[in-house]
Amino acid sequence: MFTMKKLLFLIFTLGALALPLTGLAARTYTAVTSSVTYTVEYEGLVPCGKCVKVSGLVGIDTERGCNAEKNKYVACQFCHFFVMLDAILDFIFQVSIVIAALMLAFAALLYIMSVMEFLPGGPQTLSQAKSIIGSVFLGLFVIFVAWVIINLFFQIIGVSSWTGLDSGWFQIDCSINL
Repeated sequence: MFTMKKLLFLIFTLGALALPLTGLAARTYTAVTSSVTYTVEYEGLVPCGKCVKVSGLVGIDTERGCNAEKNKYVACQFCHFFVMLDAILDFIFQVSIVIAALMLAFAALLYIMSVMEFLPGGPQTLSQAKSIIGSVFLGLFVIFVAWVIINLFFQIIGVSSWTGLDSGWFQIDCSINL
């Protein structure tokens, strides 16, 4: 039977193996050049210092080694720091939900198995399952509150705006020049 340490080791090992997949995730932000707004698509968590795809931009920046798929090299600017922080926060938020779901499934299994007396330990195992469930909800609450506070801070300093519940709640909208 799995112990708590074995389960946590399994979750963190699988998470570490899946971490390189964040490089495949495509993210977007908007950039402005000569009063024209473009949508910039980039891969990974870092939005600058590399060739990216700029929708609607004609031509390829061959000087920097870009190709037809990633047509423009974008140098890092101050606003990219906030775009990167937003991407990191969104990634942590998404991963924490997956880990919380796994921990809740384990706690529910532990709870059911201890109530049915398939596991030894009786009340101690039952209290451990309840403790895991409480810890998961407390952890999710802390993560949600931290995410809201950070996004509100971004809004107060003027680098993000409220977009509504349909499109991600907040969007970074400081000026990035191509």
